[in-house]
Amino acid sequence: TDKATKDDPKLAALLKEGAMAILVEAGRRHTRWADQKLEVTMTTDKNRVLKLGIFNKGVNKRAIIFHEPANLRDMRIVIKGTEEIYAKIPGNRKARRVAGHSRKQNLAGTQWDLQIGSMIRLAPFFDVKSMTQTATDISMELVAKAGVDLNYPSVKVVIPRDTLTIRELSYRDESGTVLKVETRS
Repeated sequence: TDKATKDDPKLAALLKEGAMAILVEAGRRHTRWADQKLEVTMTTDKNRVLKLGIFNKGVNKRAIIFHEPANLRDMRIVIKGTEEIYAKIPGNRKARRVAGHSRKQNLAGTQWDLQIGSMIRLAPFFDVKSMTQTATDISMELVAKAGVDLNYPSVKVVIPRDTLTIRELSYRDESGTVLKVETRS
């Protein structure tokens, strides 16, 4: 059984406002600074390790720079919202705009794609379908908002009650089958 944790001081008020308020707060906490730098180590399902830096400016702009492996070193991606994405591939001198269909393709042999990379906060893209609670976590089933075209029409998120930050995301297809999982620490 889950061992109870001390709830974040804001949780009780957010629960009164509803599940969407918790999702908005989790997104805010993930990107609470005007400028943010993240160092990411990603292990693929084939045990390939990628290291990259992610630089966020506000909630709509993001730059991604690959450090490892050697064949991807200095690959750069600039995201200016969900519709404007540029990529500079090692060996090429110019950055190129990424076509809409390419945003949905997996990136560099990973299960990650540019569509996920452009969703800095989830609340603008998803509505909360259901919410459950345990002594330690809040789980939400999210569904894409009407008119939003996403690879993953539903996502399950797990939010620890003590931090109100997203710990895990399970991206799902129309039938609810899990296609990929992202774990944050």
